Amino acid sequence: MSAPLLQIEAIEVRYQGALLALEEVSLEVQAGEIHALLGANGAGKSTTLKAVSNLLAAQRGQVRAGHILYEGREVGRSSPAELVRQGLAQVLEGRHCFASLTVEENLLTGWPAHFTRRTVLRAALERIYAFFPQLHQRRRSLAGLCSGGEQQMLAIGRALISRPRLLVLDEPSMGLAPKVVADIFAQLSRLNREEGVALLVAEQNSAVALQYAHRATVLEHGRSVLSDEAQALRQRADIQSFYFGEGRGLQAA
Repeated sequence: MSAPLLQIEAIEVRYQGALLALEEVSLEVQAGEIHALLGANGAGKSTTLKAVSNLLAAQRGQVRAGHILYEGREVGRSSPAELVRQGLAQVLEGRHCFASLTVEENLLTGWPAHFTRRTVLRAALERIYAFFPQLHQRRRSLAGLCSGGEQQMLAIGRALISRPRLLVLDEPSMGLAPKVVADIFAQLSRLNREEGVALLVAEQNSAVALQYAHRATVLEHGRSVLSDEAQALRQRADIQSFYFGEGRGLQAA
């Protein structure tokens, strides 16, 4: 098997030099794979994704041990903007759209400065509109007037405009109706299937994540406690009971 596109090796993350957030977290994402990162609130999913995108410093966080390798290179040696240029883009929790800009203007904020040809830009926009037709219909509307589902599609589209090899998404289903969540995940699956974009998706909604993922890793109290094929995890009753608060933790396989 070829080397993983993303490799997280036993990382430890602390905030403000003291608060332990992650300990011995490990996972791998292969090229062209959808990998779900599962866990309850506070399990460490968002911290893991911020570490992958080298965004911890903004919250006084730091990887104190272990390694995070993207295409064999330590992510900590590149700025978040450089990682985007290298093909690693992130969609943060909460969407973070510019409310006073139109949908299309929001998409253009993700356009890399080193991409200069307008024909390439137009093709990039049309590609995003093909995956999310609602964005094309709303392209002249202010983002602040869009629904939560449309804003989530917009946040994903803004990341996709840089043509990443790995797309990192934090809780894309949060606050959205089940039908909207299903539509978004269906398009993410299509993106993966048709263009080979790898996805690392942090989700508390284990049912929808495991429906579309190839593999999954479970975090509990800042540690990775389980990693397996998504199909195998779908068949485990303790996964569902744990996320609905009925279980006391995950059992060893």
